[in-house]
Parts: sequence; structure tokens; C-alpha cells
Amino acid sequence: MDGRDPQVSGSFMGAFDQNSWVRLRALLDDALELDADARQRYIDSLEESDRMLRPELERMLAEHERLGDRSIPNAIELATPAIGDALQEEIALDRARVGHNIGSYRLTRLLGAGGMGAVYLAERSSDGFTQQVALKVVRKALGSPSAQERFDRERQILASLRHPGIAQLFDGGRTSDAQSFYTMEYVDGEAVTDYCHRRLDSVAERVRLVLQIGSALVCAHQNLIVHRDIKPSNVLVDANGQVKLVDFGLAKLLDQRAAPAMTQAGVGPMTPAYAAPEQFRSGTITVATDIYQFGVLCFVILTGRLPYRADTADSMAWARAVTEDEPMTLAGAFASSEGASSEMHAARYKRQLTRDLDAILRKMMAKEPNERYGSMDAAMADMRAFLDGRPVLARRAGPAYFALRFVLRHRYAVGMAAIAFIALAATALVALQQSRIAENEAQRANSVANFLVGLFRVSDPSVNRGQRLNANEILERGADSVEREMTSQPEQRAHLLAVIGKVYQSLGDYPKAKPLLERSVDTFRAMPQPGRDDFADALQALAVLNRHTGEAKQALALLDEEMTLYPGSSQADVDGQLRVLSIKGPVLREMGDMQGARRELQRALDFAHRSGTRNEKLISQLDTNLGLLLGDLGEYAKARELLEESCLLTRKQWPAGDTHIVNCDINLGTALSALGDLDGAERLLVPAAEETRRRYGDNSRNMAIIDNTLGVLAWKQHRLDLALARFAASQSAYAAVLGASNTEQAWPIINGGLVRIELGEYPQALSAMQRALDLRKASLADDHPEMAHSFDMMARIDWLLGRYDESRAQAEKALPILRAKMPENHSSIVECLYDLGMAEYALGDVDRAKAHWEEALQRAPKAYAPDDPQLIAMKKSIADPDQALHRTRPG
Repeated sequence: MDGRDPQVSGSFMGAFDQNSWVRLRALLDDALELDADARQRYIDSLEESDRMLRPELERMLAEHERLGDRSIPNAIELATPAIGDALQEEIALDRARVGHNIGSYRLTRLLGAGGMGAVYLAERSSDGFTQQVALKVVRKALGSPSAQERFDRERQILASLRHPGIAQLFDGGRTSDAQSFYTMEYVDGEAVTDYCHRRLDSVAERVRLVLQIGSALVCAHQNLIVHRDIKPSNVLVDANGQVKLVDFGLAKLLDQRAAPAMTQAGVGPMTPAYAAPEQFRSGTITVATDIYQFGVLCFVILTGRLPYRADTADSMAWARAVTEDEPMTLAGAFASSEGASSEMHAARYKRQLTRDLDAILRKMMAKEPNERYGSMDAAMADMRAFLDGRPVLARRAGPAYFALRFVLRHRYAVGMAAIAFIALAATALVALQQSRIAENEAQRANSVANFLVGLFRVSDPSVNRGQRLNANEILERGADSVEREMTSQPEQRAHLLAVIGKVYQSLGDYPKAKPLLERSVDTFRAMPQPGRDDFADALQALAVLNRHTGEAKQALALLDEEMTLYPGSSQADVDGQLRVLSIKGPVLREMGDMQGARRELQRALDFAHRSGTRNEKLISQLDTNLGLLLGDLGEYAKARELLEESCLLTRKQWPAGDTHIVNCDINLGTALSALGDLDGAERLLVPAAEETRRRYGDNSRNMAIIDNTLGVLAWKQHRLDLALARFAASQSAYAAVLGASNTEQAWPIINGGLVRIELGEYPQALSAMQRALDLRKASLADDHPEMAHSFDMMARIDWLLGRYDESRAQAEKALPILRAKMPENHSSIVECLYDLGMAEYALGDVDRAKAHWEEALQRAPKAYAPDDPQLIAMKKSIADPDQALHRTRPG
């Protein structure tokens, strides 16, 4: 709060005691949730015991009406004079609690206090285990039965939030005098604005940091939580640059039983400097409120000041500015930000505050909630587009803007446009055929045909003043025309947006595909009776995209929604159910549930055979996904069998050179490489690489997969320089397509580190392993199998560097995860047992080392072929560990 009280006359503390206030506070809470008519009926129906409170209640409500939009009225502030004495008493108690216990926690330090409560650093110690937490005690003077009920419910919901960017809620309860408290993860960090001021000198670095905040808010919104108090002190950054969103004390829970647009009343506590217009107007709270506050926070992070020239100390003037004035431009605000230029090379920094970034923040801070981004995901997509130099949706610029952005970033041949034309033409033909069935289908066909004619016309240099547009530019213009010209035809609009989104997806441009697919899905959802096949197609395309971009939970939710479209037992419904199950398995694999993924895919394949489906494309997809999973689980022979069957079916369905066949060759080549058939793998992968590069350039997800596998081939052939070049190309492609923080690039990074080990370049190997571990920590659950893989890689390099205690600690973290998540004889378990044994032997714990080696050798026959080089080297080291230590010790 800004420290000033609203000008409210009178006080009832002289007439009523604190218990009367508590009851009045409850009545005021309830009344402010109602409209004017219902509010009067509520007052008239007060019980006899509450009648003495009615005059003061009516006075406060009248004051609320009088202030209206001109101030920031809410239940707490209207009564601030009345509860001043009670709050002063509690503030005095805040300091007195230090050194005492609340439940099993000892309060060691007061971290902060405000109108809503006090926050302490607390410590719990039991059985030799010490844990530090942040413990918040809610003001007793602000309690009421209804407020307490909401607090308890919201606390329970917050306990389910799991995200690396959100401080975790641990537990809660009541103090001995019945005050509510809860404990959360203690973050030893600094406010995000202070961190940026000290450490980040470029706009791009700061935008990447705020994307972490956005990711945390996406998680909250998906759990129907609106934070509604986003400000620097509630966003902490630790020494590693990890953002933590804290203090959900003001968060609102959106009713899960209501539709997604359901909102809660905006009346309530807030921080005026960061509050949205609807909060000043006592409007409704939605995710749009968080988007506005996020925009203000970004503005402050980028410029060092708030977006309006009004004085926050003048609550009336500030409320008027937020609800009526346009925010300053970023460049203008930065120019007037005192002290910024002396530390950050003002001229260079100011040039980075482009019109694109300005447009993004203005859209976030639009006065009307419906004019802001529809979701935090959409806002983040635009910010990523800014970082990548791509067009941002917030800019309503002309064609030259979009063409310039794509020319600067892409140089695909004009012939690439054929991909888009073929996909869209096929859609048009299908629609034209269906037009013979019904009049509404004819309308759709005409719309699609007209769209295609316009798209081809756009690509004609004679129309475009000699411009020759590439595929991305043509698609961009096509998407723009769909948005502008088909608002009265929602089904056709949604269908074409999905088609264009899927083409972008096939080109590997996921950031451009995602908003198109999201708008397609949202449009279908808003229709009373959308076409089932088109709606299902859009849901599935978005689910696949989310899976590839690491948003597995969102993908599962979309697949569950798609499954509801197939409730029957007809062949069409059965095939639909199978399509959903075929994708659900890989999504579970991304979440680290390897065995769950296997069960789902095997169940789907068995179901397909029992149902007698003749859909060979579907069977091929199931074979592929299960084959790839079995490869991850080390069952390479079974994986090869399924992938070969999938390739046979695929070659029957598609012409030579088709993308589906190329993808099959990539998958089978990867399996052959794992089986040691290097020549067979190379015969498949080299042509696949040439075709993929010809179609999509160097940066696509398929190219990243191929380069990584070809790097492994080169490594096994002892062509180490070539292997390093392949791994570097793979990592670069993953970063270009999926973003710099994606976890898939950890694989080529680790493979490059293993090659560095073979070259004896241990410091470089350590750097690679640490980088991969950091990437995975930022996105994966602590018990994900890939986390265990990184721990074991760190154990290996630590051992080679002679850091045996660290090596043992890393291997001990990896082993229980692998035992829980992977098959009992998987090679990763064998290698971890071996690595743990080597660390124990080096530390003199010979008996434990031998026990782990014995277990590794017992499992090895089912994990490796007898002539596998890895197994041979392992057996040799176990037979003579002293020689292994001498041979590998640095220096």
C-alpha cells in the first residue's frame, strides 16, 4: 500500500470492541461481493444480534459508493481508521514473536510486516534435519469466517502449485491464539529490479528473465489462481538467476466449476502502484489483471520507473492516471529515469527499447481487460518473438514490417511455398467436395477457395511490385488475411488458422505456430457445435506442439479434451481414441513417467489390433511411438522390430521422398545406431539429413535429432572432431527452434562433454555437464530420469577430476531415481552402479564399491551385447581399479 488512508470520516472503535469489529468486517466482506439490490436485501435480513452494527455498515457502504472510480476503496481500507488501534497492537506483537515457536517452527527473524500480516524467517529442526522456511501470520484483526474460509481454500489450492519459478507452499495451521499461518519455501534472493540493475546490462537479458516470471504465472493461471499482487518485492531472484514468485497472500481463486471466463469481484487489498484499472474501479479480477501487472513490472524492469507520470503518493491522481492516461513509451521513460544512463551505456540500451517491445507492453497494459493478451502464454510468445527478431502480434503494422522481419531472419527458397500451397489446396478440395452435401459446407468451400486464390495472388511478383515472397512471408500474409477478413465465418477461420499453424509446425517454427493453433482452438471452443474432426485436429496439433516445447501438462489437458469428442464405439470413435492414446504415451515420457508411457502405448496398440481397425497410418504411428520409447528404455531389438514395421506401413501409404518416410528413416537409423549397426544407421541417416536440410534448412527439430545421432556415429567411429561439430550443430538447432532454455539440447551438450572426456579435456567436459544439468533443473521434476542422467554424468566427470566426495554424492542422487523410473536392468542403472563404485573405491570404501560393481555385472548381460565397448571397458576397470585410477587421474 502507499501508506495513505482514504479520507473516511468517523470511527466506531470508541463504541465497539475488537470482537464487534471482527463481525462487522465479515458483514462488510459479504456485502461488497453483492450488487446494489442484493446488498440492500442483505442488510435488511441481518439477524437481531447484528442490528447494532447496521449503521456503521451502511456508512461504510455509502462511502464505498461515494468514492467510486475516484479512489481505491476496499473492505480493509474503508475501515482502516476503525481498526487502526487493533493493527497497532498486532504490529507490536510482530516483533515480540521473534525467538518464540509457532507449531514446530522457531521464529528467528522478522522479514517484513504489512497491513495483511507479518512474515518471519523460521526454522524447524527434527531428527538431525534442519529446514528454513518463510512463515506468514495473518492479521487477527482482518479475520472473519468468510475470509477465513476463502483463505483456507486458497491455501489448499496453492499447495498443489509445482513450478521452479514459484516458491512452494509447505503447510499451515493456527497459532495458539487462533491466528492463521502458513509456511513457504524461503528464497534467499533479491527483488527482481535490484537484480537487473546490478547484473543485467541488456534489454534481451532482462526480457529472458521476465519470461521466467511469465512461465510461473502460466502455471498459476492453469491452476485457476490469479496472483493479483505482482510487484518487484514479490519476485525474487537468487544468486543463480532463478526467479521465484512469492506471496500468494492476495491471490484469488477462480471458481473451477465455472467457465474459463468466470471471474471474482475485484474488491480487495492491492498495491496501487502495480494495480490494474479494474482494481481501482472495483471491477472483476481475471488473468487479465495479472497480465496488466506483469506489464507494469516489465516496464519497471526495463526502464527503472513506473509507466505513468503521476505521483503514487497522491492516490487520487494515481488512480486517475491508471484508469485514463496512456503509459509512457519505453524510450521516453528510460530517458527520464534518473541514474540509469550512468551505469548501462544509455545510448546503446535505449536503442534496444524498440517499437516492438513497446507495443507488447502497451497491449499488456491496455485499459480494458479484453484488449490485453488472452493469456500469459500469448504474451510470452510475443516476447519470445521479440527476442528472435520475428514479428510480434501486438504490432498492427503493414506487410512491409512482416516481410522485413522474415527477410532478416529467414532465407528459404521461394519453392518452399509449395508446402503451404499443397496443404491448403488439399483442404480446399476436401471442402469443395463436402459442399455438395449441404449449403453451409458450400459456404466453407467458397471461403477456403477464395482464401487460396488470394494467397496465390499474393505470391505473384506481378501483383507485388516485383517482390518474390518465400513460404514464411506468404503464410504470414495468409494468416493476417484470415484474421481480418473471416471474422464472420468462425468455423472457416478456425480451420484455416489450424492449417497454417500446422504448416509452421512442420517448418519447425513453433513460436509462430503456437498462437495460430491457440486461436484456432479458442474459436472452436466458443462455437455451439464445432465440426468434430476439425476441432479434434486443432486440439491434437496444439497438444503435439506443447509436447515438443516442454509443456507436457498442457498437452495432457488438450488430449483429455479431445478424448471427450469420441464417446461412442463406432469405428470413427475408436480411431479417434487411438489417436489420442498414441500421443498420450510420448507426453508421459516427456514428464518422466517411462513405465506409464509404456503401458499407455502398449494398451493402445493392443486395443487397435482387437478393434480390427484398418487405419494403417494409425498403426504406423503407434508402432513408431512405442518403438522410440522402447529405445529409451534400452530394449533396442524390440524397438528396431516396431520401427521397421512402421517404416513398411509408411512406405505403403506415402510416395518416395515424403516427409513421413524421412521421419521413419530418422527413427530407425537412431535405433540401428544404438544396436551397433553403424553402417545401416548411416545409410538411412545421411540421405535423411540431406533431404531435411534441403527442405527446412539447418534449424529444425528433425535436423537437431539427425545431427545428434550422426554425432554419436562419428564418435563410435573415433572421428572425434566431426562428432563435436555434429553435436554443436544439434544443440544450435534445438536452441533456434525450441528456445535457449529447452531441455532437449541437453543430449548433444552431454554427448559433446563425453567426447571431451575422451580427448582428456576435463574442464570443458565439466562445463558441458554442468550446463546440461542447469537446463534440466530449470524445467524438469527432481525425480525425472533425465535429471538422474545428468547427476550420473556429473559423478563421472567429478571422479575423473579427482573430486571423489562430489562424485559419490552425485551418483547417490542418481541411483534411487533410476531404480524407481527405469527397468531394473537398464544400462543407465548399470553405469550408475559402476560410477558409484569407482567413487567409493577411490575414497577407500572397498567393500561398498565391490558390492555395487557386483550388482552392476549381474545386471549387465541384459543391458549390453557381449561385445559392447562400454561393457568391455567397464569390466576392465572393475578388474583393475587401481590402474583405472592411475590412468584417468588428471595431470
